[in-house]
Order: sequence, then C-alpha cells, then structure tokens
Amino acid sequence: MGNELEASMQRSRRLYEEIFGWGNYSAADELMAADIINHRPGSPPDLGTEGIKRQAALLRTAIPDLHTTLNDQFGHEDRVVSRWTGSGTHTGPLNLPTGSVGGTGRSISFDEIRIDRHEGGRIAESWWIPDRFTLWQQLGLLPEPPGPAAEPGEPEHSTAAVKRGAGTPAKYTGEAPLPAVTDEMLRDALQETRPYTVCVLKAGPRFQEPGPARESWLADLIWEHGKRNYALYLAGLARVICPVADGSGTTGVTVFDADPEDVDRIMREDPGVKAGLFTFEIHPTQTFPGFGQDRGGLR
Repeated sequence: MGNELEASMQRSRRLYEEIFGWGNYSAADELMAADIINHRPGSPPDLGTEGIKRQAALLRTAIPDLHTTLNDQFGHEDRVVSRWTGSGTHTGPLNLPTGSVGGTGRSISFDEIRIDRHEGGRIAESWWIPDRFTLWQQLGLLPEPPGPAAEPGEPEHSTAAVKRGAGTPAKYTGEAPLPAVTDEMLRDALQETRPYTVCVLKAGPRFQEPGPARESWLADLIWEHGKRNYALYLAGLARVICPVADGSGTTGVTVFDADPEDVDRIMREDPGVKAGLFTFEIHPTQTFPGFGQDRGGLR
C-alpha cells in the first residue's frame, strides 16, 4: 500500500473519530476540501464542510456520549470505503426530517458506510449511506423485529415473554399464567401515565366499501391517506394506527402523541377527510398504568 493511500485512509478514519467521536468539528476544515461535494440518500448533493458539522452536532446533541468504532476500511487509488458504528445513550433531542424525537434514555447503535474521494491531501467528495432503519427502530419510530419465542414451559403472558416482544398475538389461556400485580405495583404504575389522543375514523358520505365496485380514484386517494398515516407514524405523532374493515362504519383507530387541538388540525388536512371519504371523532385519553413516560412506552 502506497504512502498516499495510507494517508487517505487515516484521513477518513479521523473524520469519524474526531468529528463524530470527539466533537472536534473544526477538524472538518482540515480534513475536507472547502468545496467538498457531499452525496446523501434522498437529497441533492450539498457543498462545503458545514453539512458534516451539522450532522455531527445533531448526533452529539442527541447522544452526548457518542462513541465511534471503525469496523472495516479499504482503499483503492483515490477512494476509501469505511464502515463504522456509532453508539451511545439517547438522552437529548434528535431532529429528524420527520420531526424531533425527545431523549428516551435508550442505548442505541447505528451503522454508516461512507466512500471518500481524496484529492490534494483533502477529502474532495463523499457518498454516505446511513442505516436509518435500525436507528428508527431503536427510537421506537418503527416496529422492532420479532423477538425470540418463549422458553419451553414458559407462559406466553409471563413478564419475560412480554419484555422480549412476541412477534405474534398471544393467546389467553386463563388467569393463572398472568403476572401477579400487587396494589403497590398498580399505585406505582399510576404515577407513570401520560396523555394521548385517540382518533376514531368513520366512513363519510363518499366512502365505498372495498371490492370490485370501488372506483379507482377512491382507491388511489385511500393509498395517499395510508402514505400520510405512515409519515405521521415515522414522525412520532401517530403512535398506533389500526385500520378497521368489518363493515361497521368505523374505518380506523389511531392513538396520537399530540394534544386534541393538534390532532384536529392533522385530521382536517387528511386527504380522505377533505374528500368526504372519512369523518372523525377525537377523544383525549391517557396510557394505561405502566406504559411509561418515554416516547417508546406505547407500542
């Protein structure tokens, strides 16, 4: 390996260790060209070193004890490819494109793959691919993968099984398998309730039941309604979204992590509501005791 390539690999390594791991943002101006071109998923390229400084500051605000680990690195000619992991405790606000997520106190980790093109002793161009899916899962913005099955002989409703997060609905087998709850446990849990808002979506005057007779424009509009619901979920505003298709006239129930006034504004902008497909009712509520105060408490 030539001296120039070794220097380039060391330069890319310092990018993670010093800027992200140590919070030495000024190192960006030493390691990167002033007119560096940064490529990131879902956005047009941006120029200059301010972008990586903002990214590092955003992560270090959310994860003050952020630690970086370089997992793999190799280079060829003017390119260096690095795969690194950031880890720490999420205690501060994390501003995402979909909104801000308050500190959860969770230990999280995420990966990133970066390709750096070096020129004249600086990083002149970068392509980076962050593992946002895993990060959002750990922040409670996306469902976590199914956990392991209960141990042989362990009741499905046992405390251990619940903590693992069963991936399939549990079956009720009687009172005996339920965890024992004392008066003191319930009193303690009552201290951790927090407000939410329930929205009940109902069929409006232009709603048509699913089936061959449903017009295509309506199906397209409901698809847009579904995309908006998913965006609200990713933003942390809609914590639980449950479509209902039993012909009862109720078409869905959503639990919002927002006050009733905000939920009313959100729903009035829904494309299905604006088109007369749906109407809605709003009910202030709170979590059942024991669901906790953090944003991940309501699954």
